Order: sequence, then C-alpha cells, then structure tokens
Amino acid sequence: MKRNSFFGNDRKLLVLILGIVIVSIMTITLAYAALSVTLNVHGSARISSSDWDIYLGNPKVSEGSVSDNTLSLDGTEANFDATFNMPGDYYEFIIDIINDGDIDAIITKVNKGSLTTEQAKLFNYTITYQNGDSITTNQRLDKGTSLRLLVKVEYKKDINNVDLPSSQITTDFSFNIEFTQSDGSTGTVVPDNGVSLNLIEFTVDYKTFQAEEGMTWEKWISSDYNTEKDKFTIREWDDIIQYDSEYMGGSFWLTIESESDYNAYAENEYDPQYLSLVYKGDPIRNGVDYLAAP
Repeated sequence: MKRNSFFGNDRKLLVLILGIVIVSIMTITLAYAALSVTLNVHGSARISSSDWDIYLGNPKVSEGSVSDNTLSLDGTEANFDATFNMPGDYYEFIIDIINDGDIDAIITKVNKGSLTTEQAKLFNYTITYQNGDSITTNQRLDKGTSLRLLVKVEYKKDINNVDLPSSQITTDFSFNIEFTQSDGSTGTVVPDNGVSLNLIEFTVDYKTFQAEEGMTWEKWISSDYNTEKDKFTIREWDDIIQYDSEYMGGSFWLTIESESDYNAYAENEYDPQYLSLVYKGDPIRNGVDYLAAP
C-alpha cells in the first residue's frame, strides 16, 4: 500500500511541475510578444551652389578685314557692323565660347539665319570652328573649357554686274547656339576645342619635329608631338633639357645652334659664347636647329 501511495504522490508532483513549466512558457511567450521596437531613419540632403556661366569672349578681328567695322560683346551676345566697298572685301573675326561655370554643357540647337536669294548673290556668310569643323548639336562644352568660333562675311568676288547694288544696302546676319546641362559623359568632343593649330618645325640632331606655336619645351616633351620620348628629358636640378644623341654618343644639354655646325659640336670644337641653353619653360623656336652639345 505504501508503494502505491508513493507513486500517487510522485504523479501529483509531476503534474505540478508540468503545470509550472507550461505556465512559465506561456508567460515567457506572452512577455516576448509584448516587446516591440520602432526604427527611424533620419537624414538630410543639400544642394551645393552651382554656377551656370557660359558667355562669349576673347574677340579678335582677322588681318585683312575691312577697316570700317565695329565688334561688341555683351555676355551671350556678339554684335558686329562692317562696311564693304568693293567685291572681295570681307570681315572676319574669332571669338570664344567660354564655360567658366562648374556644370558641363552640350549643344542642343544650332540655328543659322538664312539669306534671301538676292542677299545670297552678294554675300558669303559662314560660322564654323576656327579649325574649319562644323558646329553641330551634341557637341560638348565641358566646364573650364572653351570653343573657338570663326565668323566671316564676304562681299563676293565673282558677282555679276547685273547683281551689283545701285544704292547702299544693309543686310542682317544671325547665328544662334543653344546649350543645355550635360552630365559630361555624352556628346562628342570638338577636336582641339575648335582651335586652328599653327604648327612650327624645328630640328634636333638631324631630325625634324613639330610643335604648336608658343609651346614650351616642358609641354612639348610630354605631348604627342614628341615622337622620341625616351630621348628627351628635363634635368631636374636646373630644368635644362637633355637629349640622348645618336650622333654624339651620350646625353647632352640641348642648346640652340648659332654660328657653328654639327661637325664642330661633334668634335667638341665650339665656342661656348655661341651656345644658348634650352630650359623647360622656353618656347620652341620655329625653324631653329637645336643640338645636344657637350
């Protein structure tokens, strides 16, 4: 009887324990379900100041243009007035479109005013880039750059006598270019920014090279005009140009040839007073012989 009574007591104990466990689990579950969290993301954004600054500048009238002329600029407008007296007279000038802002731009519209049939008998009117390339849409004007235009009005040379005006006439010419904002990744780049490069030639060690007029040695050495980059160097401690000469057996200072010849230099028989050392900031001189002299 005692054995059975003990089992009965154990059973009650187990039931009690299970009941506590169940209650505890339920309590934990309820407590867990009552927990919550709210996440908040806060931030700010600001637009920095930007500068949209495109304008016309640096006008220069070409030599040979009629002397009776005026040219004025007002930001995004250029106005000219010229008087022609005889067939063959012309008025020509260059002008830059300058992007001094910090936003890239692209050409979205080009509108050249048309001449009437009668005006076209008397005048040629062209606006291109200075290098002769056409001005078209989708061309880029990146921030900090410029494009150079060439404007020319000509009183035709081959005009027929019957078309000559019997009295003074005034003809208006117009040309409009529209720019819009660009992300800088689209559009075509105008070669050399439309600038017509005036190339010069010079000789070093019997070899002929080209450079842009006014180009310094420092700029030329790293440019594509230097077809022997492995032979030209700048001596760092005094900025003198050195050249690895094939004919003189070593690297020598680059000097301007004056009143001697290559043989005299090669034989080391030269008078130093005739030599002029070439430095990195010196402009390259057109048609000059440069020589690597000891």
